[in-house]
Amino acid sequence: MTSHAAAIDRQTLADGLLKCGPWHCLDDDQALIDHATAQARAVEIDAAELDHEKALALAIHRVTAHHIEPPNEPETGQLKRLACSNWWRRQLRRLTSRRREQRQRVLGRVHDRAGIYVSHEGYKRRRAQQFRNQAMLEAVTAINELDQSYTLAELAELGLANPDNRRAELMLRIADTEREAVRLGHVGLFLTITAPSRFHAVHKGTARVNSKWERDGRSTPRQAQDYLQRLWGKARSFLGRRNLGTYGIRVVEPHHDGCPHWHLLLWCEPQNVAAVLGVMRSYALEDSPGEVTKDETVRFDAKLIDPAKGSAAGYVLKYVTKNINGKQYSRQGVEGDHLDAYGHDLQTSAPRIEAWAACWGIRQFQFFGLPSVTVWRQTRKIREATDLLEWLETYSPDPATASLMGQLWKACDAGEWAEFLRLMGGPMTRRDDQPVKPWTIERLNGKGNGELQTGAYGDVKQSIIGVVVNGFELMTQQHFWRVEQTPKSGGFDLEGLTFDGEAITRTRVNNSTQPEYFKQLLRSLRLQLSHKQHTESALNDWEWHKTQDFRRRFPVADPATVAELRHQVRIDVERDEIHRAMRDERERLEAQRKATIEEGQHLVIGWLARGEMDINDLTPQMIEALTA
Repeated sequence: MTSHAAAIDRQTLADGLLKCGPWHCLDDDQALIDHATAQARAVEIDAAELDHEKALALAIHRVTAHHIEPPNEPETGQLKRLACSNWWRRQLRRLTSRRREQRQRVLGRVHDRAGIYVSHEGYKRRRAQQFRNQAMLEAVTAINELDQSYTLAELAELGLANPDNRRAELMLRIADTEREAVRLGHVGLFLTITAPSRFHAVHKGTARVNSKWERDGRSTPRQAQDYLQRLWGKARSFLGRRNLGTYGIRVVEPHHDGCPHWHLLLWCEPQNVAAVLGVMRSYALEDSPGEVTKDETVRFDAKLIDPAKGSAAGYVLKYVTKNINGKQYSRQGVEGDHLDAYGHDLQTSAPRIEAWAACWGIRQFQFFGLPSVTVWRQTRKIREATDLLEWLETYSPDPATASLMGQLWKACDAGEWAEFLRLMGGPMTRRDDQPVKPWTIERLNGKGNGELQTGAYGDVKQSIIGVVVNGFELMTQQHFWRVEQTPKSGGFDLEGLTFDGEAITRTRVNNSTQPEYFKQLLRSLRLQLSHKQHTESALNDWEWHKTQDFRRRFPVADPATVAELRHQVRIDVERDEIHRAMRDERERLEAQRKATIEEGQHLVIGWLARGEMDINDLTPQMIEALTA
């Protein structure tokens, strides 16, 4: 085939990617919105005119015709989603984004000599999406029980949506995990795992399309990521069966053509280093071993971390920075430290990498073998020692639990991840064996009738409101929020957002007598509180006036209101427990019924296959069971 004929063939294939049944993946968001609305309306009409089973079957056929996976939900929730224009809008946007980006890859427009990591079109699409998201955040106001109001954009800047905050937390966890690993005498490894050649679209530095990639069906970055996840899953399972524990972080970043590769920073016990390296190398090179006969580092590269030469956090700092916002302090004496592997400035590369990850739905950072970060974040919400004192005086937990929670709060409040790691049982502790877990409840509708709050699709809403310490519940949720549309939003399309922000229930109260063994811990906490108050009093005139002004504008909650909320919590949580028990029993009975039906199906099919029963012998009840 001539180069001209190959180019025509490639163009035809690329254009064919845009055709997804009734939908043509246009770069026109209004056309997408109109199509989503039309599809949802058609499903809604079918649901009104036909019985549930037929309407659901037609809706599933409609969604699969668009090359979209049907929602994996109960039947009622499935049909509600398929009749929702916002659900269709989200799915079509994801589909369109990935199909159009893959088209650019097929046409050879994603590589180090064109649009590095992501196409120029894909990058512009992501920027437009970010502008839409920002407008939505600014168009919604959150109001708490003290009538303090903030836009969601303002609140997002205070949390992990802010890249600087996200990078700071990641580096804290990495550095403190290394500190604990050194204390335990564990050895650090830095591994790089790359997918086989058939997943790479373009040869580096040449702009030539990889023939192996074309022959193998032109895989997407999502498929390459799935391959690496399966590889990692098999390796971890193998190590787990042999009690070879590891812990650390994995970072996913793209090659110049968008194909992902993994960096793994992990620690293990010294006697297990050889076994861990052997297992990881074996699985990494298991596929297409002929590609690495001359140099296996192109697929698997391993480095032992020598503390004398540099820290583990230093190894991974550049990869973390490159994948968030590119901002870091360049290390002295390291030439080109502000550049990525292809000579591009990190601050220009980082937004393109973020656009790549968002397009293909790839999680860039993931810790493993470490405690729940949700517990860490929830505990850090306890900003005052008085909150912990109130919990101790209210619940009167046993001495070990009280001591654990006090130490845990001190560690979290001081930003001591290493101490938090020790208190949670240390690295490689199973989640079930960790002493503190997130506290999740199913939300009530707030109408006093004991019914659970449900979302637009009928799903029961759940909220994390605190932590559970050795069976004792500690609520860390400080405020009750509701959301409203900002008056100045100018009619911004909020895409079906609901503003029903019901208050999250408070924890129940137990007014038991304070035991003697609490006195020492309480005294310690009161000393901390006293010191904090003394520090606050040592303010200059300007600081004192600003502090008093803030307290006047945002006063503490009325004691009567707090008492009423506490009383309501006791009722709500007890109802929540009853509803949960009833739901668990229903689910158990339903699972038992399905298992019985499935067993009968296999039995009858076996009889038919062996000729022990004729098809004419089937009763209507048996046919119904077989087709259930």
